[in-house]
Amino acid sequence: MSFDPSALLRLYMVDDDTEEGNWDNLLNDNLSRIEEAGHGIAPVILSGADVTLDDTAFTGTESHKAVLQLSGLMVQNCNIIVPARQHIYHVLNDSSAAGSGNTYTVTVKTAAGTGVALTHGDRATLVVDGTNVREVFRRSAMLVASSSLSDVPNKMEARLNLGLGSAAELAVGVAASNVVQLDSLARLPAVDGSQLVNVSKPADVAQLMQLFRAKSPPPIANAVSDSQDTHIDIGPGSCVLDDGSIATLATKIVKRIDQNWQIGSLVGGLDAGSRAANQWYAVFLIKSTDETVVDVLISAGLGLPAPVEPVMPAGWTRKRRIGWIRTDASSNITRFWQDGDCFRWKSVNYLKNTTVSSTASLLAVPSPPQHEAMLLAKLERPSFGSLIVSSTIDVDVAPDNLRNTNLPNAVVFPSNLGSPSLVYVKTDQQSRVRLRATVDTGNTVMLQTLGWRDARGRDD
Repeated sequence: MSFDPSALLRLYMVDDDTEEGNWDNLLNDNLSRIEEAGHGIAPVILSGADVTLDDTAFTGTESHKAVLQLSGLMVQNCNIIVPARQHIYHVLNDSSAAGSGNTYTVTVKTAAGTGVALTHGDRATLVVDGTNVREVFRRSAMLVASSSLSDVPNKMEARLNLGLGSAAELAVGVAASNVVQLDSLARLPAVDGSQLVNVSKPADVAQLMQLFRAKSPPPIANAVSDSQDTHIDIGPGSCVLDDGSIATLATKIVKRIDQNWQIGSLVGGLDAGSRAANQWYAVFLIKSTDETVVDVLISAGLGLPAPVEPVMPAGWTRKRRIGWIRTDASSNITRFWQDGDCFRWKSVNYLKNTTVSSTASLLAVPSPPQHEAMLLAKLERPSFGSLIVSSTIDVDVAPDNLRNTNLPNAVVFPSNLGSPSLVYVKTDQQSRVRLRATVDTGNTVMLQTLGWRDARGRDD
């Protein structure tokens, strides 16, 4: 007699009043199929061809089982075709790949629908919804390797499953495509940096030394061939500008203070206006925005009474102050010489004799604003007394006869010394220092300005 199988497990479906005397056999067969659908294991051997599961009705065939245990040596990707009806499969993929380093996938699918691709070692629970095969759960072989993840067949999939970036697949070392590891003292190992990109690096030792010297700007000096003292010589030299870039004057450049700025040497250098008498001018090394040209700009903008920015030429934004110059009563540059950060007047004729009292007074000296003036000072009076020369950035205190002071920018010395004392005192924004004596009357101070010390933009 023929039977119509059930829709899902392909069980016997018996009509009423039939199979008298055979019910026990049919029932036992159906119970076996139900047991196999929940617990049965179907071995499936893979090689390179697609495998269609046996779906014979009323028997314990492959498609009826709960577990598909895959094995075999695969030489290419393949499919396992399952019936297009509702079922749950637990798949154990114990297959392997032929050839060293190869990885193949087996896709569990229906004949006309989509499926799920599994790789060697995967464990997955799949559901057939009647049309397609869908994944419910998967534990990849990458996460169950017995020793480490180094021998897994699909490292990219393992990395993605762990939520790691691509660096997780790289080895530690100093070769190409290696992750560099610090040593036990947290130091970088020796690496070949010649292939580094987006890193500013010196081309050779000479350029490296130039970088270390970059804190010392190009020197400035009176033009040796200029009898009118309207020209100034700058460089050669290098320095770091206000944006951190390096500017280099390969050769000396000469600028005029009696003409407005132009690019080049033996041309004007003044940023705006015209030269004035008895005026301090700041000298700047400047670089064009496109970093192709380095030049010099002279400006009174940083003069009295308060610091302001120089008037930069259009297309020029990078700068650094590298020194000061001063005009005399005839608007010519007063002659000086430079040694590093020390600037000295060539003709020391800035001698002032003034009277002071026990009340502080301010005296302007020929030194740039807010710089350390180099002074020779002497106090003369009939009887013993003391004089304090101090900066206005310090508090005003009275001198004592023991020459004691806790002020960093002040010097105390007694009267009637045989020779003047050399002192360094920082001036204010109007180039002034403060004087104060121990008594009110009879105090004559001789004060001579030798020059000044200038950090040349390092602390501007």
